[in-house]
Amino acid sequence: MASESFDVTDANGVRVTGTIEVYRDRNGEYYNPNSPFYHNPRFVQANFEYLNTREACTIDPDVLSEAMQAALANALEKFGIPRPDSGKVGRDVNASIAATRLQCARNADKYVSNETFPRQIGTPANPWAT
Repeated sequence: MASESFDVTDANGVRVTGTIEVYRDRNGEYYNPNSPFYHNPRFVQANFEYLNTREACTIDPDVLSEAMQAALANALEKFGIPRPDSGKVGRDVNASIAATRLQCARNADKYVSNETFPRQIGTPANPWAT
């Protein structure tokens, strides 16, 4: 497992901090011989966690995305995946932000999870290819 923190403030002073972890689940697809991801060295799963979720609802999503993309790319590098594809990094980060903002819209006066669901990174044929 590798993790990378992010801490970002937008032009309006809204601040979001969090952590992105990349890992391979011991019971997951990387270790399953029937999986298209079986022992693919560029396959990982990622967990996006916000430490202050309500601010994730109101921060400029482009500013948040930029910080989270840098954190995910750094976490992948630490994990041993060199030169992760920036398009795929952006896609997965933006999917995480969209899932969080959807929770914000649906639960405006209720609980918003501090993490989005773990995501499988990449595709069977070419995960995180450069």
